[in-house]
Amino acid sequence: MKCPYCAEDIKDAAQLCRFCGARRVAHEWSAPAPPPAKRTKNFTVVSTGWLLLLSGVLSMLDLGAPVSFFPAAGAWASYLFNGSLALLLCAMGFALARRRPWALAVTLAASVLYTVDKLGFVLQTPRNLGPLGGLEDTAGELAPELAPLVQELSRTAALLFLLGWWSFVLYLLVWKRDYFRRST
Repeated sequence: MKCPYCAEDIKDAAQLCRFCGARRVAHEWSAPAPPPAKRTKNFTVVSTGWLLLLSGVLSMLDLGAPVSFFPAAGAWASYLFNGSLALLLCAMGFALARRRPWALAVTLAASVLYTVDKLGFVLQTPRNLGPLGGLEDTAGELAPELAPLVQELSRTAALLFLLGWWSFVLYLLVWKRDYFRRST
């Protein structure tokens, strides 16, 4: 007997075609199941993952940097906060680049710490803006009237970075949620 779908020779008593996967149920042949769709990689997610992994590794080089949200805390707070953020960035980058099912959970955790860091910077009083790396001092020496402008531009840039970050998180949660699910 020949399979009605692939025309290969199969035994008369066969219930399943070994060539195409067609099945016989109650003397009727049913079409073979379509092959599972191949999961393709998403360039945006994978490239962002690698960049976040690189960012996390580079963040580990300066764990003692002052934490804008806790300016009065000691060095231990800087190491703890910056180390946690660096590790979460590495985990987030790895999970996004390698398409791990826990990517969304670690993305949310990293987003909370990133938001705390950026909002701490934005909400600081001008006299506490040390994390600018002396940029406001340089602007103040060159032209004293530029120092407030540099501070406001820095705060605006931090808010724009935060907006971009959460836009990416929403992109992952709304449009790419299924991308991280394992196929069965």
